[in-house]
Amino acid sequence: MIGRVLGAGIAACAGVGVLGTAHAQSPTPEQMAAMIQTLQARVEALEERSRRDRAEAQAARAELRAMRRARGAAVTSAEPTRVVVSKSSEAVLAPATVAPEPVNGFAGPYAAFLAGYGFGPDAKPAPQPFGVPGTLSQNTSRLSALSDARVGAALGYNRTFGDLLIGAEGRVRAAFGQTTATVSSTAPSRPLPFVFATSCCGPNAAVPTSFGNFALSQNVISSAVLNRIVSGDAAVRAGLIWDDWLFYGRFGAGADVLRSVTTRDNRGTVTCVDPTVSVATTPGGARSSSVVGCGVVSTGQVIKLSDALVSPYAVVGLGIERNFGPVFARVEGNLYINLPPSLVAQTTSSTSYTTEIMGAVGYRF
Repeated sequence: MIGRVLGAGIAACAGVGVLGTAHAQSPTPEQMAAMIQTLQARVEALEERSRRDRAEAQAARAELRAMRRARGAAVTSAEPTRVVVSKSSEAVLAPATVAPEPVNGFAGPYAAFLAGYGFGPDAKPAPQPFGVPGTLSQNTSRLSALSDARVGAALGYNRTFGDLLIGAEGRVRAAFGQTTATVSSTAPSRPLPFVFATSCCGPNAAVPTSFGNFALSQNVISSAVLNRIVSGDAAVRAGLIWDDWLFYGRFGAGADVLRSVTTRDNRGTVTCVDPTVSVATTPGGARSSSVVGCGVVSTGQVIKLSDALVSPYAVVGLGIERNFGPVFARVEGNLYINLPPSLVAQTTSSTSYTTEIMGAVGYRF
């Protein structure tokens, strides 16, 4: 290109020289050399400008390819980007700042380990111990006096709507406590012999000649023991979320499976079996019948009865829960309203109330 421009310049100069011969004096060699140098400088300037144009075009193409790659990466990674173009056509790619949506850690399924203690009210008189069938008729404690330690497990699921939580939870608990009532009864001994019948008068007066079995002495100790075997319930939870804290209430229904063991200890009772009866006539002519001995003397035994029954209940409670990542801890108080076992066992027991303090540690999946 330089040669072409130089040749064209020389030719132009020659033409100018030829024309000049007709009108003026031809240029000197020094003038010709100066013209050639001027043309060469012009050519070099044009070449430099051409190189800059090519470099800028290559840079623009590279920037375009980078922009296309950045847009493709933004689509695949779902991270929006923006392109900031300066006045010098330099593109700067920068990730767009997107405010994260608020997310709490209370939603979803979870499992928890439970431990606590239930407090029954003070014992009160009742027609039957604990309101349980097959026990004594003396006044003793009723079911509501049963207090015990409890452990269990829970499974649940939560849904959140902003700062509101709605959830469902099922629980199973085992108890480690019992309540006992003991009643004893003692009757005075009956010494032998003793007169049990007389008649008047004359040797032919009729008198009984036999007597039924009877207790020579009586000492009976009876006891009833009641404990919870297992309990289970299903409840709905509703609460408010504040940061990593949850303040909630729960209400539901369930049932206690109870065991009552009644023991009657008659080993302190001595019974006269097949008594020996003697009939005698008094000097006044009256006749009398007396027990003077026993065919067999026997002692009592221990009799034990076991009954199982179901006591349905309703439960309401309040609690606080704290998140530590996927792990959480909670503490709550519950009130259990036990319906009488008579709904199942046909007894005369009444509704009872039990309060409970329960703690839990769990994990969200």
